[in-house]
Amino acid sequence: MCFTVRFYDVQLAYAATRNRSYLPYSYNASGKTLYMYHLDSFGPFGWIEPTVGAGMTVNFSDNFFLRQKAGFGVSLITGIETNVKLNPIDWSFCTLIHIGVGYRFLKSGKSTSN
Repeated sequence: MCFTVRFYDVQLAYAATRNRSYLPYSYNASGKTLYMYHLDSFGPFGWIEPTVGAGMTVNFSDNFFLRQKAGFGVSLITGIETNVKLNPIDWSFCTLIHIGVGYRFLKSGKSTSN
């Protein structure tokens, strides 16, 4: 049995971000490039990601099922960073893709369709 679902998902986060990189800074005696480790920290920032979409669930048996969802939305980022020039509120489009396999624990003698 297969059925479709519509969903609304909101993800909230408040955290700092880090960017790690290795930057060339010199050459050794044999001419090979030497790199220096560099770490940039930004934030903290707040993220709000509301997403709407559709999906389907395929039941393989009373216990096993496959669930697929896909959606789109807008990611709102809030925060002030002194190291770089950013808007206090910024946004971008976001997507959500979910594929999962599930198992239902059923009581003996009873079954459900979802």
